[in-house]
Amino acid sequence: MNLPIKWLLLLTLLPLTLLMANSSNVGLNSHLQQYGYQVFNITKLPTGHDSIRVTINDTEGVFIIDSGAQVTVLHQARLRKYHIDNTELTDVEQSFAAGGVGQLSQYRLDSLEISGQTFNIERLAVLDLGVIFGALSSSSGILLDGIIGQDVLTKYQGLIDVAQQQLLLMPGFESSDNKTLSTLVSEFLLEQNYLEIPLQKLASGHETVPASINGVRGLFVLDSGAGRSIIHNQQAEKFGLTESSQIGTGSSAGAGGAFGYQRYAIESLVLDQQLLAKSYIDIADLGTVTKQFQDSLGIDIDGVIGQDVLIENNSIIDVAGSRLFIKPSR
Repeated sequence: MNLPIKWLLLLTLLPLTLLMANSSNVGLNSHLQQYGYQVFNITKLPTGHDSIRVTINDTEGVFIIDSGAQVTVLHQARLRKYHIDNTELTDVEQSFAAGGVGQLSQYRLDSLEISGQTFNIERLAVLDLGVIFGALSSSSGILLDGIIGQDVLTKYQGLIDVAQQQLLLMPGFESSDNKTLSTLVSEFLLEQNYLEIPLQKLASGHETVPASINGVRGLFVLDSGAGRSIIHNQQAEKFGLTESSQIGTGSSAGAGGAFGYQRYAIESLVLDQQLLAKSYIDIADLGTVTKQFQDSLGIDIDGVIGQDVLIENNSIIDVAGSRLFIKPSR
């Protein structure tokens, strides 16, 4: 029996060295506010992850914004802090993430708040995020409580402006407006010399982007919650990555636990048809994740495109519109 993929999470840890791209304010927020969008400021952690303050049951905490997480998740150790008890428990399933498999519980929750604005959600997922949050909190000095995932980002037409460190959401969105909004976003950003890259939204909710590394094409999950871009270690040979091109090793963590990685020099990275300035890529065992994509969807995933590429290219992720806009630094 195939285990459900709908709770699969991708969350990885970035080294402490963080390079911010040079960016100019393109005015996207002021342009879209006239159509009902609200702008929420993002705090960039020293690890590169985007965070935002969230209120649940009159209690506020810091959550990671993660386009690679299908649902909004609360760290299991924070249940009491947010006044959530087992009377609200509705289901227990398995989750699949970088680092391994975990047990995910679902709790009834009508809504959450961001900067005083209410967003309705059907449920709140709860998972033990101790390994990843422990590493992130140790690196940033900030206590983390959870993850804002695709459920909120898609329902409320989320735009993640990585360069400007802003999250744009439309609380009163009606589905009939989708085409109009999509056109407004695209036209404005193309006028600002952004490049538009279409994403494929899978049945699981994850968004994928084709990428070529060393001239070899592959399929990658786009994940704003991943601190670094990673190739699954079983695909290293496919992209011509050999022992002679290895330049370093390290350790990281995902929602499923800790894992090691190796860093390899690369000759080129191309998203869609755009050559990006990238001289290396990391490799790690993403077998738990890639197996679920194959078993449940019949799709072979080569790895993850994360914050390192997004930051360096002034990226804006249109989560609901399944598009990535980039403006590579010259």
